[in-house]
Amino acid sequence: MRNFRTLWFLPLLLVLAFQHLPLAQPAAGKLRSTETDHYLFQSDCEPGVHDEYARVIEAAWQPLKELFGAEPRLKKGERLKVYFFENEPDWAEQIRKDGAAVPSGAGGYYWPTSRSVYLWRQPTVYYSRQLLIHEVIHQFHFLARCNNTGPKDTWYTEGIAEYLSRHMWDGQTLTLGALPLISQENYAEQALQIFGEKDYDFKAFVFSERQSARPEQWAFVRYLHHAEKGALKKKWDQIARRLDQGESSRNIFKSVFGDPKALGSRVHEWLKTEQEPFKPVFLEWEGVAPGVLKGWSGVTTLCRTSLDTTSLSASLHIPKGDWIGGLLLHFESTSDYTVALVKSGGSVSINRRVQDSWKVLHSAAAPARQDPACLSLKAERGEGGVTFTVDGVSFGPFDLPGRKLGLCLENCNLTFSDVTWK
Repeated sequence: MRNFRTLWFLPLLLVLAFQHLPLAQPAAGKLRSTETDHYLFQSDCEPGVHDEYARVIEAAWQPLKELFGAEPRLKKGERLKVYFFENEPDWAEQIRKDGAAVPSGAGGYYWPTSRSVYLWRQPTVYYSRQLLIHEVIHQFHFLARCNNTGPKDTWYTEGIAEYLSRHMWDGQTLTLGALPLISQENYAEQALQIFGEKDYDFKAFVFSERQSARPEQWAFVRYLHHAEKGALKKKWDQIARRLDQGESSRNIFKSVFGDPKALGSRVHEWLKTEQEPFKPVFLEWEGVAPGVLKGWSGVTTLCRTSLDTTSLSASLHIPKGDWIGGLLLHFESTSDYTVALVKSGGSVSINRRVQDSWKVLHSAAAPARQDPACLSLKAERGEGGVTFTVDGVSFGPFDLPGRKLGLCLENCNLTFSDVTWK
């Protein structure tokens, strides 16, 4: 068996360079199918989503091959099967059709007997894609490294999948093992809370003496890949190889890492520096690349910084058609916040939400665009309040409470790049 090689320049980047072949359009009750170099992807998704998911899983193959130091052996013409459904009943029906019991409370499942992945749509676009990658990682890991048998320790098996499936995807480039800029689940925040509990037992976690939570599984595997400037590389390689061969963490952990209690404390301290910088207030938002966030909604939606912020800058990419977007100038709660909106029709409006109504604080004509493709936006909090700047023209300051800033849009799909804050 080849050694388990970890790439210490993760997140892994792979620019797509393959053509997928749509085999058929689905008739009623049938699945759309796409063959890639390594997968047969079948779904009842609408065509654009289906094609994107097929590209995503194929994009993951090469970085997974490099990470695991191996790849699933496929017969000539063979493809690994992946099923994606819009709803849970159809997902469960396919699993039963293939001869397996339906796992309770699951959104996705890899069944070694059929060598197939099954999943159904989750509450957000990001989480649906993340779960797709997660289950494909299980499939790849089991077939490439474990003789299609799961390792004994759940924290290890699930931790790898949780860590690598946190991703960025801009439609062409897939980044595995990323710390999301924003997510509804926010594993980083959950893990920090778990590791910081007074009675937290890290030894019981790594010895698999108790059930463990996905955020702590994600956190420990991410720690072993990124912390201490790569000093844990050889130790990760060693324990991963042995766990894939069927040994248990209880029997080998101390010989590789030493005192579990001391290591758990280091993970906790490290997690304080590994937090997602933005939080969604309303859906949907996604970090698609470093410094690039995308949002879309049929109503007003916003995201805010996780920590107190005195300034935030961003470039708003101007889409085709009508649009409304800008920055969040203050946030106290979902019933008390202020948005600064630029409209495609050529106006600027500063609106404060108080309880169930809007109060217009200021309205004016937008400045002439310096760049037809994007707007330069900035929100800055000073002694007199918060100032909103569009292409160098400032509005305000406005006397607003709070210490959070962010991004916002209304009834459109927008991308914000060069997002910086302090």
